[in-house]
Amino acid sequence: MTAREECERQRLLAVAWSLKGTKWVHMGRSEHGVDCAGFALLSFVNSALIPPDALGVAGFYPQDFMFHNDDERFLRMVEKWMKRVDRKEGLPADITLHRVGKVISHIAIVTDWPNVLHAWRDAERVEGDDVTMGRLKLTYQGIWTLKEWT
Repeated sequence: MTAREECERQRLLAVAWSLKGTKWVHMGRSEHGVDCAGFALLSFVNSALIPPDALGVAGFYPQDFMFHNDDERFLRMVEKWMKRVDRKEGLPADITLHRVGKVISHIAIVTDWPNVLHAWRDAERVEGDDVTMGRLKLTYQGIWTLKEWT
């Protein structure tokens, strides 16, 4: 890992940690409320790793889109900036993706493997979790990282 990449990863984590406790709001994209996609997008945008217009890239989606549609729209959004990596453990600032329902529809940011931060509707806020336990373990689909870091 280069010094630049290390600095970028640390900057992203600082932004992500600053959002811990932020209220869960469907399609939220601000410090006042986020959903899982909004949390990840806001973290990457506010750390200057993806462009600011990324906050609007997802468009509208109903809260239960993952149960009624098999279109991998969420995955395509992630893959604009991220690439799947073949690692058993995520590095800080990598992301994990999770299949809920029919499609990949949940995202978390790795803090210190296996710990992640994510916005979970049931928790009603951004919180820390262990990706190797509970629902995150059952829905886990792998690790992605910024394309420029691969």
